[in-house]
Amino acid sequence: MAKYWVSNDLSDNWNDAANWNTQANGGGAAGVPTTGDDVIFGHPDSVSAGIGFGACKLDVNPTLHTFQSYSSSNP
Repeated sequence: MAKYWVSNDLSDNWNDAANWNTQANGGGAAGVPTTGDDVIFGHPDSVSAGIGFGACKLDVNPTLHTFQSYSSSNP
């Protein structure tokens, strides 16, 4: 399952369910990514919705399926 980073905070933890959503333009609380999840940062739909610009602090050793990061500019 795809999990999109949706936090706009300057320093937010990876291990916080409120920072993830299963939709790029969603509001969070989808749960922390796990082994079978595809992790996505900076998706164009997130950028269009004005979310996901926050810094992600790795407060755990994440295990995931794939990692994808898009290039975007912070509004």
